Amino acid sequence: MTKTLSADAVTLWQKILHALVELGTLKAVAEHLHYNPATVKRYLRSICRKLKVKTAPQATALAVRLGLI
Repeated sequence: MTKTLSADAVTLWQKILHALVELGTLKAVAEHLHYNPATVKRYLRSICRKLKVKTAPQATALAVRLGLI
């Protein structure tokens, strides 16, 4: 069985990755999106797992290459 992502999840991931590219730090992303930094960190870990990368910079680079952000 393959897991699929809801459109809301993809949109949130795009917002987080885009904000990370623009703002540069997890704390700035959390403040910008009005989330707790721990929540943003948890989302980033999930994004990395789904994209099969190890770091947030790798995730953002891959997302840009794939046209996700």
